[in-house]
Amino acid sequence: MDYPKGFSENLALNFATPYGCSKGAAEQYVLDYAKTFSLSTLVFRHSSIYGSRQFSSFDQGWLGWFAMQALEQKKGKAGAFSIAGNGKQVRDVLFVSDAVDVYFLAAEKIEKLKGEAYNIGGGMENSLSLLELFGLLEEKLAHKLEYYQLP
Repeated sequence: MDYPKGFSENLALNFATPYGCSKGAAEQYVLDYAKTFSLSTLVFRHSSIYGSRQFSSFDQGWLGWFAMQALEQKKGKAGAFSIAGNGKQVRDVLFVSDAVDVYFLAAEKIEKLKGEAYNIGGGMENSLSLLELFGLLEEKLAHKLEYYQLP
């Protein structure tokens, strides 16, 4: 299926990896505990959050990690880095201060929001692919990035 305007909020969840299954199981526990024990909890399904003081690593903080790789390449301290896939995979991104705003607003309205799961993110206007990110980094740094696709 094609989703030119992003995924529908009504699309069924699909835990296709062990990572996704662990997140889905944890989410379900939070929702079930909220119902069973009348807890004032909710679940946030985050988009890719980025911002200052992000401890970017290969496993998390992909925006920061690729920016760090680009800076290291420009300084001559790093060679080509690897990417999984063709670079066209798209994620929406959310600046950390916007995520914090959501947390505080949810806390203020917890009695109304409790027991539910919410997708939070930057939306279609704040989405980009790896290739788009690389283009932005190359433009800002005036440096052509070197990378290769994993088999």
